[in-house]
Amino acid sequence: MVRMNPALAVLVVASFGAGCSNNPTAPSTSTTTTTGPTTETFSSVLTVNGGTSHAFKVSSGPGIVSVTLTNLSTSVRVGLGVGIPNANGAGCNLNTTVDATASSTAQITANIDIGIYCVKLYDTGKLGGDVSFAVRIVHP
Repeated sequence: MVRMNPALAVLVVASFGAGCSNNPTAPSTSTTTTTGPTTETFSSVLTVNGGTSHAFKVSSGPGIVSVTLTNLSTSVRVGLGVGIPNANGAGCNLNTTVDATASSTAQITANIDIGIYCVKLYDTGKLGGDVSFAVRIVHP
């Protein structure tokens, strides 16, 4: 008959139990979170011979911006453009422009990088009175 020291028996049992656990660790997984495009709506009133602009910030890129004049309370074409805000914060330095009426499809689509941009709606000299409008901007 083999006799075992009680302290040694505790140590042997403890060493077997050390490799086992009732709380197994789940395997690690890596997930990549991607954010979809940002949609902004810009609405106001456009005055005769006037213009109004809206700045927006692109936080990821490069990507595509799409600008849609979704609502216009007249059938007269107005100017719609995309550019960068003026240094003094007033107005918009346009680099892409179109004459547009309200539509459900984008009138302007362009490649865009991270930065601050603006959209401007302006009278091309054809408005007979003030008009209300809405513009949808979709960007990364």
